Amino acid sequence: MPSQRERARRHTLAFVTAVAFLPLVFHDSLSANPGSRILTVLGLVENGTLRADAWRDLTIDGAFVGGHFYSDKAPLSSFLVVPFFFVWRALVHRPLAPLDLDVAVFLGDVVTAALPFAAFTALLRRSAARWTSARDAVWIALMAAFGSCVFVAAGAYVGNVLAGALFVFAYHLAACDLERRATLAGFLAGLAVLSEYPMLVGAALLGVYVATRGVKLAARFAMGAAPCAAVMLAYDAAITGSPFDLPQRHVRALFFPPWGRRFALDAQTLHAARMLLFSEYRGLLVYAPLLLVLFPLAIARAESSARRGLLLAIACAQFTFVASYWMWDGGWSIGPRHLVALIMLLTYEGVGALARTPRAQLPFVGLASAGLALNLVAVATNPFVEGFMHPFNELYWPAFARGEITPHNLFSFVLGLHPGQACVFLWCALFLATGVTFARLASRHAAA
Repeated sequence: MPSQRERARRHTLAFVTAVAFLPLVFHDSLSANPGSRILTVLGLVENGTLRADAWRDLTIDGAFVGGHFYSDKAPLSSFLVVPFFFVWRALVHRPLAPLDLDVAVFLGDVVTAALPFAAFTALLRRSAARWTSARDAVWIALMAAFGSCVFVAAGAYVGNVLAGALFVFAYHLAACDLERRATLAGFLAGLAVLSEYPMLVGAALLGVYVATRGVKLAARFAMGAAPCAAVMLAYDAAITGSPFDLPQRHVRALFFPPWGRRFALDAQTLHAARMLLFSEYRGLLVYAPLLLVLFPLAIARAESSARRGLLLAIACAQFTFVASYWMWDGGWSIGPRHLVALIMLLTYEGVGALARTPRAQLPFVGLASAGLALNLVAVATNPFVEGFMHPFNELYWPAFARGEITPHNLFSFVLGLHPGQACVFLWCALFLATGVTFARLASRHAAA
Protein backbone atom coordinates (compact mmCIF):
# COMPACT_ATOMS: atom_id res chain seq x y z
CA MET A 1 0.00 0.00 0.00
CA PRO A 2 1.51 3.39 -1.00
CA SER A 3 2.61 5.71 1.77
CA GLN A 4 0.94 9.04 2.43
CA ARG A 5 3.85 10.86 0.80
CA GLU A 6 3.62 8.66 -2.29
CA ARG A 7 -0.12 9.27 -2.55
CA ALA A 8 0.51 13.01 -2.27
CA ARG A 9 3.01 12.82 -5.14
CA ARG A 10 0.54 10.92 -7.28
CA HIS A 11 -2.21 13.45 -6.55
CA THR A 12 0.15 16.30 -7.47
CA LEU A 13 1.13 14.59 -10.72
CA ALA A 14 -2.52 13.99 -11.59
CA PHE A 15 -3.34 17.60 -10.71
CA VAL A 16 -0.55 18.94 -12.93
CA THR A 17 -1.67 16.71 -15.81
CA ALA A 18 -5.30 17.81 -15.54
CA VAL A 19 -4.44 21.49 -15.24
CA ALA A 20 -2.04 21.30 -18.21
CA PHE A 21 -4.83 19.90 -20.38
CA LEU A 22 -7.21 22.82 -19.84
CA PRO A 23 -5.24 25.62 -21.60
CA LEU A 24 -4.53 23.26 -24.50
CA VAL A 25 -8.21 23.00 -25.39
CA PHE A 26 -7.82 26.38 -27.13
CA HIS A 27 -4.18 26.36 -28.16
CA ASP A 28 -1.74 28.36 -30.21
CA SER A 29 -1.16 28.04 -33.96
CA LEU A 30 1.75 28.90 -36.22
CA SER A 31 2.23 32.67 -36.20
CA ALA A 32 5.15 35.10 -36.06
CA ASN A 33 6.33 34.52 -32.48
CA PRO A 34 6.03 30.70 -32.39
CA GLY A 35 7.38 30.66 -35.94
CA SER A 36 10.59 32.30 -34.82
CA ARG A 37 10.98 29.84 -31.95
CA ILE A 38 10.62 26.79 -34.20
CA LEU A 39 13.32 28.15 -36.52
CA THR A 40 15.90 26.90 -34.02
CA VAL A 41 14.01 23.63 -33.61
CA LEU A 42 13.88 23.02 -37.36
CA GLY A 43 17.47 24.08 -37.89
CA LEU A 44 18.85 21.76 -35.22
CA VAL A 45 16.64 18.74 -35.99
CA GLU A 46 16.66 18.95 -39.79
CA ASN A 47 20.17 20.28 -40.47
CA GLY A 48 22.10 20.18 -37.20
CA THR A 49 22.63 23.95 -37.22
CA LEU A 50 21.11 27.11 -35.77
CA ARG A 51 20.66 28.51 -39.27
CA ALA A 52 17.12 28.49 -40.61
CA ASP A 53 17.46 29.92 -44.12
CA ALA A 54 15.08 27.36 -45.60
CA TRP A 55 12.23 28.53 -43.36
CA ARG A 56 12.65 32.31 -43.45
CA ASP A 57 9.15 32.70 -44.92
CA LEU A 58 7.51 31.14 -41.85
CA THR A 59 7.68 34.33 -39.79
CA ILE A 60 8.25 38.05 -39.94
CA ASP A 61 10.28 37.66 -36.75
CA GLY A 62 13.87 36.46 -36.93
CA ALA A 63 17.41 37.78 -37.19
CA PHE A 64 19.57 38.26 -40.29
CA VAL A 65 23.25 37.83 -39.47
CA GLY A 66 26.03 37.35 -42.01
CA GLY A 67 23.57 36.59 -44.79
CA HIS A 68 21.80 33.86 -42.81
CA PHE A 69 18.46 33.71 -41.00
CA TYR A 70 18.11 32.78 -37.31
CA SER A 71 15.58 32.93 -34.52
CA ASP A 72 15.66 36.21 -32.62
CA LYS A 73 14.14 34.70 -29.46
CA ALA A 74 15.78 33.60 -26.23
CA PRO A 75 16.77 29.97 -26.84
CA LEU A 76 15.43 27.86 -23.96
CA SER A 77 11.88 27.53 -25.32
CA SER A 78 13.38 26.15 -28.54
CA PHE A 79 15.93 23.87 -26.89
CA LEU A 80 13.23 22.19 -24.78
CA VAL A 81 11.20 21.27 -27.86
CA VAL A 82 14.15 19.90 -29.87
CA PRO A 83 14.28 16.37 -28.33
CA PHE A 84 10.52 15.87 -28.66
CA PHE A 85 10.44 17.08 -32.25
CA PHE A 86 13.47 14.90 -33.02
CA VAL A 87 11.53 11.84 -31.85
CA TRP A 88 8.51 12.89 -33.93
CA ARG A 89 10.61 13.29 -37.07
CA ALA A 90 12.29 9.91 -36.45
CA LEU A 91 8.87 8.28 -36.21
CA VAL A 92 7.29 9.84 -39.31
CA HIS A 93 10.51 9.66 -41.38
CA ARG A 94 9.44 11.78 -44.37
CA PRO A 95 10.22 15.15 -45.93
CA LEU A 96 9.13 18.07 -43.78
CA ALA A 97 5.39 18.71 -44.25
CA PRO A 98 2.94 21.37 -42.99
CA LEU A 99 1.64 18.91 -40.40
CA ASP A 100 5.13 18.69 -38.92
CA LEU A 101 5.14 22.46 -38.38
CA ASP A 102 1.79 22.22 -36.57
CA VAL A 103 3.19 19.42 -34.44
CA ALA A 104 6.28 21.50 -33.59
CA VAL A 105 4.11 24.40 -32.43
CA PHE A 106 1.81 22.10 -30.46
CA LEU A 107 4.82 20.51 -28.75
CA GLY A 108 5.90 24.03 -27.84
CA ASP A 109 2.44 24.74 -26.45
CA VAL A 110 2.67 21.65 -24.23
CA VAL A 111 6.31 21.67 -23.12
CA THR A 112 6.98 25.39 -22.71
CA ALA A 113 3.54 26.72 -21.77
CA ALA A 114 0.91 24.27 -20.48
CA LEU A 115 3.20 22.17 -18.28
CA PRO A 116 5.02 25.14 -16.66
CA PHE A 117 1.60 26.73 -16.09
CA ALA A 118 0.36 23.57 -14.39
CA ALA A 119 3.47 23.42 -12.19
CA PHE A 120 2.89 27.07 -11.26
CA THR A 121 -0.73 26.24 -10.35
CA ALA A 122 0.49 23.39 -8.14
CA LEU A 123 2.78 25.88 -6.37
CA LEU A 124 -0.20 28.20 -5.83
CA ARG A 125 -2.11 25.30 -4.32
CA ARG A 126 0.79 24.50 -2.01
CA SER A 127 1.11 28.14 -0.96
CA ALA A 128 -2.61 28.41 -0.17
CA ALA A 129 -2.63 25.08 1.69
CA ARG A 130 -0.27 26.53 4.31
CA TRP A 131 -3.09 28.75 5.57
CA THR A 132 -6.39 27.15 4.59
CA SER A 133 -7.99 23.74 4.08
CA ALA A 134 -6.69 21.44 1.35
CA ARG A 135 -10.09 21.61 -0.37
CA ASP A 136 -10.18 25.41 -0.43
CA ALA A 137 -6.55 25.55 -1.55
CA VAL A 138 -7.45 23.68 -4.73
CA TRP A 139 -10.16 26.18 -5.67
CA ILE A 140 -8.05 29.20 -4.75
CA ALA A 141 -5.20 27.92 -6.93
CA LEU A 142 -7.45 27.15 -9.90
CA MET A 143 -9.26 30.47 -9.76
CA ALA A 144 -5.99 32.38 -9.36
CA ALA A 145 -4.28 30.57 -12.23
CA PHE A 146 -7.19 30.75 -14.69
CA GLY A 147 -8.53 34.15 -13.65
CA SER A 148 -6.09 36.13 -15.79
CA CYS A 149 -4.49 36.20 -19.23
CA VAL A 150 -1.79 33.86 -17.91
CA PHE A 151 -4.31 31.13 -18.76
CA VAL A 152 -4.33 32.34 -22.39
CA ALA A 153 -0.53 32.38 -22.62
CA ALA A 154 -0.47 28.86 -21.18
CA GLY A 155 -1.76 27.55 -24.51
CA ALA A 156 0.66 29.58 -26.63
CA TYR A 157 4.24 28.85 -27.69
CA VAL A 158 5.56 32.30 -26.77
CA GLY A 159 7.95 31.70 -23.83
CA ASN A 160 6.35 34.05 -21.31
CA VAL A 161 4.74 31.41 -19.10
CA LEU A 162 7.91 29.33 -19.10
CA ALA A 163 9.93 32.37 -18.02
CA GLY A 164 7.33 33.35 -15.44
CA ALA A 165 7.09 29.88 -13.90
CA LEU A 166 10.87 29.51 -13.66
CA PHE A 167 11.21 32.94 -12.10
CA VAL A 168 8.40 32.38 -9.59
CA PHE A 169 10.00 29.12 -8.48
CA ALA A 170 13.35 30.92 -8.13
CA TYR A 171 11.66 33.67 -6.12
CA HIS A 172 9.87 31.06 -3.98
CA LEU A 173 13.16 29.35 -3.11
CA ALA A 174 14.93 32.64 -2.42
CA ALA A 175 12.11 33.83 -0.16
CA CYS A 176 11.28 30.58 1.62
CA ASP A 177 14.25 28.21 1.52
CA LEU A 178 17.32 30.27 0.67
CA GLU A 179 19.70 28.58 3.12
CA ARG A 180 19.29 25.20 1.44
CA ARG A 181 18.33 26.18 -2.13
CA ALA A 182 20.36 29.25 -3.05
CA THR A 183 22.16 27.46 -5.90
CA LEU A 184 18.93 26.09 -7.32
CA ALA A 185 17.30 29.52 -7.03
CA GLY A 186 20.14 31.02 -9.08
CA PHE A 187 19.86 28.27 -11.67
CA LEU A 188 16.10 28.77 -12.08
CA ALA A 189 16.52 32.54 -12.31
CA GLY A 190 19.12 31.99 -15.02
CA LEU A 191 16.79 29.66 -16.89
CA ALA A 192 14.09 32.34 -16.73
CA VAL A 193 16.44 34.75 -18.52
CA LEU A 194 17.26 32.03 -21.06
CA SER A 195 13.50 31.87 -21.71
CA GLU A 196 12.82 35.61 -22.06
CA TYR A 197 15.59 38.23 -22.06
CA PRO A 198 13.59 40.88 -20.08
CA MET A 199 13.61 38.57 -17.05
CA LEU A 200 17.16 39.76 -16.50
CA VAL A 201 15.63 42.73 -14.65
CA GLY A 202 13.87 40.54 -12.09
CA ALA A 203 16.76 38.07 -11.87
CA ALA A 204 19.22 40.87 -11.11
CA LEU A 205 17.00 42.24 -8.34
CA LEU A 206 16.58 38.74 -6.92
CA GLY A 207 20.37 38.44 -6.92
CA VAL A 208 20.67 41.73 -5.01
CA TYR A 209 18.17 40.42 -2.45
CA VAL A 210 20.17 37.22 -1.99
CA ALA A 211 23.39 39.26 -1.63
CA THR A 212 21.86 41.12 1.32
CA ARG A 213 21.47 37.76 3.07
CA GLY A 214 25.16 36.97 3.03
CA VAL A 215 28.22 36.60 0.81
CA LYS A 216 28.14 32.79 0.81
CA LEU A 217 24.50 32.70 -0.28
CA ALA A 218 25.23 35.24 -3.01
CA ALA A 219 28.13 33.10 -4.25
CA ARG A 220 25.94 30.01 -4.37
CA PHE A 221 23.19 31.93 -6.19
CA ALA A 222 25.74 33.18 -8.74
CA MET A 223 27.15 29.67 -9.10
CA GLY A 224 23.69 28.40 -9.99
CA ALA A 225 23.14 31.15 -12.55
CA ALA A 226 26.60 30.76 -14.13
CA PRO A 227 25.81 27.78 -16.44
CA CYS A 228 22.82 29.65 -17.86
CA ALA A 229 24.96 32.72 -18.49
CA ALA A 230 27.54 30.53 -20.22
CA VAL A 231 24.89 29.01 -22.49
CA MET A 232 23.54 32.45 -23.34
CA LEU A 233 26.97 33.83 -24.21
CA ALA A 234 27.82 30.76 -26.29
CA TYR A 235 24.48 30.95 -28.13
CA ASP A 236 25.00 34.62 -28.96
CA ALA A 237 28.54 33.97 -30.15
CA ALA A 238 27.41 31.09 -32.36
CA ILE A 239 24.94 33.36 -34.17
CA THR A 240 26.42 36.86 -34.11
CA GLY A 241 30.10 36.13 -33.53
CA SER A 242 30.10 38.03 -30.23
CA PRO A 243 28.88 36.71 -26.85
CA PHE A 244 27.51 40.18 -26.06
CA ASP A 245 25.64 40.76 -29.33
CA LEU A 246 22.06 39.47 -29.08
CA PRO A 247 20.27 38.13 -32.18
CA GLN A 248 17.46 40.56 -31.34
CA ARG A 249 19.74 43.39 -32.46
CA HIS A 250 19.57 41.99 -35.99
CA VAL A 251 15.82 41.83 -36.57
CA ARG A 252 14.03 43.31 -39.56
CA ALA A 253 13.82 47.09 -39.82
CA LEU A 254 10.10 47.10 -38.98
CA PHE A 255 11.01 46.09 -35.41
CA PHE A 256 13.04 49.24 -34.86
CA PRO A 257 11.28 52.50 -33.97
CA PRO A 258 11.52 55.31 -36.54
CA TRP A 259 12.96 57.61 -33.87
CA GLY A 260 15.85 55.24 -33.17
CA ARG A 261 15.49 54.50 -29.43
CA ARG A 262 13.87 51.22 -28.40
CA PHE A 263 13.70 52.22 -24.72
CA ALA A 264 12.88 55.65 -23.29
CA LEU A 265 11.45 57.26 -20.16
CA ASP A 266 9.29 60.10 -21.47
CA ALA A 267 5.66 61.07 -22.11
CA GLN A 268 5.19 57.95 -24.24
CA THR A 269 6.19 55.85 -21.24
CA LEU A 270 3.39 57.43 -19.19
CA HIS A 271 0.92 56.73 -21.99
CA ALA A 272 2.12 53.12 -22.21
CA ALA A 273 1.83 52.73 -18.43
CA ARG A 274 -1.77 53.95 -18.50
CA MET A 275 -2.62 51.60 -21.37
CA LEU A 276 -0.87 48.69 -19.65
CA LEU A 277 -2.89 49.26 -16.50
CA PHE A 278 -6.38 50.28 -17.56
CA SER A 279 -7.07 49.91 -21.30
CA GLU A 280 -9.29 47.26 -22.85
CA TYR A 281 -6.50 46.87 -25.39
CA ARG A 282 -3.76 45.63 -23.03
CA GLY A 283 -4.84 46.59 -19.52
CA LEU A 284 -3.39 44.55 -16.67
CA LEU A 285 -6.44 45.24 -14.51
CA VAL A 286 -8.77 44.29 -17.38
CA TYR A 287 -7.16 40.96 -18.26
CA ALA A 288 -6.06 40.17 -14.69
CA PRO A 289 -8.71 41.85 -12.50
CA LEU A 290 -7.98 39.50 -9.59
CA LEU A 291 -4.85 41.60 -8.94
CA LEU A 292 -7.15 44.31 -7.58
CA VAL A 293 -7.44 42.02 -4.55
CA LEU A 294 -4.22 40.01 -4.67
CA PHE A 295 -1.68 42.80 -5.09
CA PRO A 296 -2.84 44.93 -2.11
CA LEU A 297 -3.03 41.78 0.01
CA ALA A 298 0.47 40.72 -1.03
CA ILE A 299 1.85 44.10 0.04
CA ALA A 300 -0.20 44.52 3.22
CA ARG A 301 0.28 40.96 4.46
CA ALA A 302 3.83 40.25 3.31
CA GLU A 303 5.59 37.77 5.58
CA SER A 304 8.50 40.19 6.15
CA SER A 305 9.45 43.75 5.29
CA ALA A 306 12.36 42.47 3.21
CA ARG A 307 10.01 40.30 1.14
CA ARG A 308 7.63 43.24 0.69
CA GLY A 309 10.49 45.40 -0.51
CA LEU A 310 11.68 42.72 -2.93
CA LEU A 311 8.21 42.29 -4.41
CA LEU A 312 7.70 46.02 -4.85
CA ALA A 313 11.14 46.48 -6.40
CA ILE A 314 10.62 43.69 -8.94
CA ALA A 315 7.06 44.80 -9.74
CA CYS A 316 8.00 48.44 -10.29
CA ALA A 317 11.17 47.68 -12.24
CA GLN A 318 9.59 45.06 -14.50
CA PHE A 319 6.54 47.23 -15.20
CA THR A 320 8.65 50.31 -15.93
CA PHE A 321 10.91 48.28 -18.21
CA VAL A 322 7.96 47.10 -20.29
CA ALA A 323 6.32 50.55 -20.37
CA SER A 324 9.56 52.11 -21.59
CA TYR A 325 9.83 49.67 -24.51
CA TRP A 326 8.55 51.05 -27.79
CA MET A 327 6.60 47.80 -28.50
CA TRP A 328 5.14 47.73 -24.99
CA ASP A 329 1.86 46.17 -26.17
CA GLY A 330 3.40 42.77 -26.89
CA GLY A 331 2.26 42.39 -30.48
CA TRP A 332 -0.27 39.70 -31.39
CA SER A 333 -1.64 38.59 -28.05
CA ILE A 334 -4.54 38.74 -25.64
CA GLY A 335 -3.79 41.14 -22.81
CA PRO A 336 -0.32 42.42 -21.82
CA ARG A 337 1.90 39.54 -22.95
CA HIS A 338 5.11 41.17 -21.72
CA LEU A 339 3.63 41.34 -18.19
CA VAL A 340 2.66 37.67 -17.90
CA ALA A 341 5.64 36.83 -15.68
CA LEU A 342 4.85 39.78 -13.42
CA ILE A 343 1.20 38.71 -13.16
CA MET A 344 2.39 35.25 -12.13
CA LEU A 345 4.68 36.66 -9.44
CA LEU A 346 1.98 38.94 -7.99
CA THR A 347 -0.52 36.08 -8.10
CA TYR A 348 1.86 33.79 -6.23
CA GLU A 349 2.46 36.30 -3.44
CA GLY A 350 -1.20 37.28 -3.34
CA VAL A 351 -2.53 33.73 -3.00
CA GLY A 352 -0.69 33.12 0.26
CA ALA A 353 -2.04 36.37 1.69
CA LEU A 354 -5.54 35.60 0.40
CA ALA A 355 -5.61 32.18 2.03
CA ARG A 356 -5.15 33.78 5.45
CA THR A 357 -7.65 36.59 4.78
CA PRO A 358 -11.10 34.94 4.55
CA ARG A 359 -13.02 38.22 4.13
CA ALA A 360 -11.13 38.93 0.89
CA GLN A 361 -12.01 35.62 -0.73
CA LEU A 362 -15.49 36.56 -1.95
CA PRO A 363 -14.35 39.63 -3.96
CA PHE A 364 -11.43 37.55 -5.21
CA VAL A 365 -13.77 34.88 -6.56
CA GLY A 366 -15.89 37.52 -8.27
CA LEU A 367 -12.93 39.23 -9.95
CA ALA A 368 -11.24 35.95 -10.88
CA SER A 369 -14.50 34.69 -12.42
CA ALA A 370 -14.78 37.88 -14.49
CA GLY A 371 -11.19 37.49 -15.66
CA LEU A 372 -11.74 33.84 -16.51
CA ALA A 373 -14.88 34.62 -18.53
CA LEU A 374 -13.25 37.45 -20.48
CA ASN A 375 -10.07 35.54 -21.32
CA LEU A 376 -11.96 32.35 -22.16
CA VAL A 377 -14.19 34.11 -24.68
CA ALA A 378 -11.12 35.85 -26.13
CA VAL A 379 -8.96 32.77 -26.57
CA ALA A 380 -11.89 30.71 -27.88
CA THR A 381 -12.57 33.15 -30.70
CA ASN A 382 -9.36 34.93 -31.72
CA PRO A 383 -6.14 34.18 -29.83
CA PHE A 384 -4.20 36.98 -31.56
CA VAL A 385 -5.20 40.59 -31.88
CA GLU A 386 -3.40 43.81 -32.72
CA GLY A 387 -4.82 47.20 -33.65
CA PHE A 388 -8.28 46.79 -32.05
CA MET A 389 -8.32 49.26 -29.18
CA HIS A 390 -11.51 47.69 -27.75
CA PRO A 391 -11.01 44.04 -28.73
CA PHE A 392 -13.59 42.51 -26.42
CA ASN A 393 -16.41 44.71 -27.70
CA GLU A 394 -15.17 44.89 -31.29
CA LEU A 395 -13.90 41.37 -31.83
CA TYR A 396 -14.14 38.71 -29.11
CA TRP A 397 -17.76 39.02 -28.01
CA PRO A 398 -19.22 39.60 -31.52
CA ALA A 399 -17.32 36.54 -32.77
CA PHE A 400 -18.56 34.45 -29.85
CA ALA A 401 -22.14 35.62 -30.41
CA ARG A 402 -21.86 34.48 -34.05
CA GLY A 403 -20.44 31.12 -32.99
CA GLU A 404 -17.08 31.78 -34.66
CA ILE A 405 -14.79 29.60 -32.57
CA THR A 406 -11.10 29.27 -33.44
CA PRO A 407 -10.35 26.00 -35.27
CA HIS A 408 -7.25 25.60 -33.11
CA ASN A 409 -8.97 23.67 -30.35
CA LEU A 410 -8.68 20.06 -29.29
CA PHE A 411 -12.25 19.26 -30.25
CA SER A 412 -11.35 20.04 -33.87
CA PHE A 413 -7.61 19.29 -33.84
CA VAL A 414 -7.88 15.82 -32.27
CA LEU A 415 -11.53 14.71 -32.45
CA GLY A 416 -12.50 16.36 -35.73
CA LEU A 417 -15.59 17.94 -34.13
CA HIS A 418 -16.84 21.50 -34.63
CA PRO A 419 -19.33 22.19 -31.82
CA GLY A 420 -19.08 26.00 -32.06
CA GLN A 421 -20.07 27.89 -28.91
CA ALA A 422 -20.54 24.60 -27.11
CA CYS A 423 -16.73 24.36 -26.97
CA VAL A 424 -16.71 27.10 -24.36
CA PHE A 425 -19.38 25.46 -22.21
CA LEU A 426 -17.63 22.10 -22.51
CA TRP A 427 -14.45 23.77 -21.33
CA CYS A 428 -16.29 25.21 -18.31
CA ALA A 429 -17.60 21.74 -17.48
CA LEU A 430 -14.05 20.34 -17.64
CA PHE A 431 -12.79 23.15 -15.40
CA LEU A 432 -15.49 22.52 -12.80
CA ALA A 433 -14.93 18.76 -12.96
CA THR A 434 -11.22 19.30 -12.35
CA GLY A 435 -11.91 21.49 -9.34
CA VAL A 436 -14.51 19.16 -7.80
CA THR A 437 -12.37 16.05 -8.35
CA PHE A 438 -9.17 17.40 -6.85
CA ALA A 439 -10.92 19.23 -4.02
CA ARG A 440 -12.43 15.90 -2.95
CA LEU A 441 -9.13 14.09 -3.32
CA ALA A 442 -7.42 16.77 -1.27
CA SER A 443 -10.02 16.46 1.48
CA ARG A 444 -9.65 12.68 1.60
CA HIS A 445 -5.87 12.91 1.67
CA ALA A 446 -5.97 15.48 4.48
CA ALA A 447 -8.37 13.27 6.47
CA ALA A 448 -6.11 10.27 5.99
